[in-house]
Amino acid sequence: MRSTIVASLFVIISVALSAQDLTITETENHVKITGTSLKMIPPKEFTKGENFYGFQQLNTHSTIVIFQVKNNFTKQTKGFMANHLKSAGFKVNSIKRFMINSDSAVHVSVIQEWEDDVFCKEILAIGNNSRTVVINAACIAEHKHKVQELRSALFSSFIDDGEIESAIGLVDFTLDCTNTDMELYKKATKGLAALVYSGSDIKGNPMLIATKSVTAINRDHREFVRESYKDLNLVHNETIVSFNEIVITGLKGYESIITGEDKNGDKVTLYRVIVFTPNNYYYSFAGVTKDYDKEKNIKRFRKLIKTFKQR
Repeated sequence: MRSTIVASLFVIISVALSAQDLTITETENHVKITGTSLKMIPPKEFTKGENFYGFQQLNTHSTIVIFQVKNNFTKQTKGFMANHLKSAGFKVNSIKRFMINSDSAVHVSVIQEWEDDVFCKEILAIGNNSRTVVINAACIAEHKHKVQELRSALFSSFIDDGEIESAIGLVDFTLDCTNTDMELYKKATKGLAALVYSGSDIKGNPMLIATKSVTAINRDHREFVRESYKDLNLVHNETIVSFNEIVITGLKGYESIITGEDKNGDKVTLYRVIVFTPNNYYYSFAGVTKDYDKEKNIKRFRKLIKTFKQR
């Protein structure tokens, strides 16, 4: 059944796309995206993303997630090649490279199977030698009619270099790193509501990333947590050492400790906690440490996570 769905999506989505250069001028319908230099005309009936930079339509589970990095366009988009995307599990419909105003651009249309769902994804990257904006639009196959709306929004986008509006309010939770020897490294990462803590002067180089989910999880929570750590791509050749229930500030979830190797082959330990809200969104805490002093660093992670408070 799933293969039939994917095949039909190829027929529907594989419409000829123009690779011609685009000149886009601002209109009264353009919206400046907080935390980026991007301006876009969002689809009708989409609202501002609750936990990320961009837009969402809750009843169709459609999202447009946007992030900006201080990175060369060519370097940032080197993975936007058919062989790379296919090896990552995507089914590629098309890849087009062109210009938007004075910026380089690449548009990728793919289909992704994840868990029990099939997603249609439209990705547009725009940038130059010093900065790149990536727009990741997605909807589930059940609402494939939204693809054209998402694509239209992407092709209304352009970069207007100027002052970037701060998005401190995007993160709706706090952590207190006092007495942990760790410090707040940055707020928000790749368009998501996130707090990143690091301990660069601590043995094992511990780092903890705290985020809130973009969408609700309407499936068995335990099963989701046991599988979701793989998407972080932080540990390989892994073994789940422990997996237990946990409650943090009234939110129930699971705590797991996973050992394995990082991308360089060094031994690392991942300490993962996920707790769920009453409406099935979740907060994720992922702490990574090399094996040096890993027990002490896991204690640091636990101490930091116990200070979690929703705003």
